[in-house]
Amino acid sequence: MTRGKRSADAIVIGGGLHGCATALHLKRSGLDTIVVEKDYVGRHASSANAGGVRRLGRALPEIPLAVAALASWHRIGELVDDDCGFAVSC
Repeated sequence: MTRGKRSADAIVIGGGLHGCATALHLKRSGLDTIVVEKDYVGRHASSANAGGVRRLGRALPEIPLAVAALASWHRIGELVDDDCGFAVSC
């Protein structure tokens, strides 16, 4: 995704959690994607949520998805050229 670009296969309006996730999946599926955000990506409500990355305390059917999500977070820097503030705590 390039700043200032004017055309793409897909345009995502909003750079919050859902917009960025949508853009990531579109890009990974091979579509040239633009995120349009009025301010800074990942700010406002998305930056103030109390989300966490965990495997413990999940219902059994959720565990494979939680494991896959955790693996994605560990390589988030490779995916989007930013660590997104992800830090592992013990």
